[in-house]
Amino acid sequence: MDFSKAQDFEWKELGDGTVEITGYVGNDIQVNIPAELGGKSVKKIGPSAFQFCKALESVKIPAGVAEIDDSAFMCCDSLKYINIPDGVVRIGGAAFFGCPFTEVTIPASVEDIDDKAFACCHDLEKITVSDDNGNFSSVGAVMFNKDKTRIVFYSETNREKEYLIPDSVKEIAKNAFLGASALEALTVSDSSETFSSVDGVLFSKDGTRLILYPEGRPGTEYTIPDSVTGIEYGIFEGLQFGKLTLTYKGTQYKQNNGSFGEQLYTAINGKPRPSRFGALYDAIDAHKKLMSEAESLLNK
Repeated sequence: MDFSKAQDFEWKELGDGTVEITGYVGNDIQVNIPAELGGKSVKKIGPSAFQFCKALESVKIPAGVAEIDDSAFMCCDSLKYINIPDGVVRIGGAAFFGCPFTEVTIPASVEDIDDKAFACCHDLEKITVSDDNGNFSSVGAVMFNKDKTRIVFYSETNREKEYLIPDSVKEIAKNAFLGASALEALTVSDSSETFSSVDGVLFSKDGTRLILYPEGRPGTEYTIPDSVTGIEYGIFEGLQFGKLTLTYKGTQYKQNNGSFGEQLYTAINGKPRPSRFGALYDAIDAHKKLMSEAESLLNK
């Protein structure tokens, strides 16, 4: 196999003496990533390393790569072939977002697949997961965790208008159905212990949490039941802009830049969406409280 030229890659050395590819500056349409760069093993394809390489049609990743990081191949509009070698442990968020390959194989080694890793792959018809993978499984173009209690990814090439959530499913990954514009209804059987469905919209079993609104559901208006007291941020993200007007407890909400934003989230959940630094602030507050209590004890 002829590897692509080393000068076509940008890279940096990692702490363990291996290499992370940080960018691609070549113009080949077929790229065979070298197993070594600068005499050191390639271990990681870094964030956005090949992002927007629009002429790229084929990429061969060498054995030894353990991580394909966030947005690594995002929006490679011509990428028809990619191999994920055994040894890859993590596939990052939006790693292959928008790539046009028709099938992908997940090897036994993969342990983590992050949000939107294969979202908007318009031609992805087949997902094959190694039987030896202890973390994931697949049925057609739907990916689950191993015991099928969690839907990881539902390919938009599933053109059925209705999808029956298996009774085994207890959780649906964030953005798992992003881009599934043909899907008009999500249904469940009466024996589902986790979900309920009303007019094709998916709720928690007790109807208090809105889980998913299908992107292809007909109509331009929807009234969220008053019983709903919880909603995930961004569940309407994939809807065509301006398609839908929502009503909740008499108040109308319209899309803003493709989503319904903070106002709807706050109205339903009764509190603003936590910032991405919320956990850090909580930890700082807990530490301050602990130090204050310790100081009080010392002063007694």
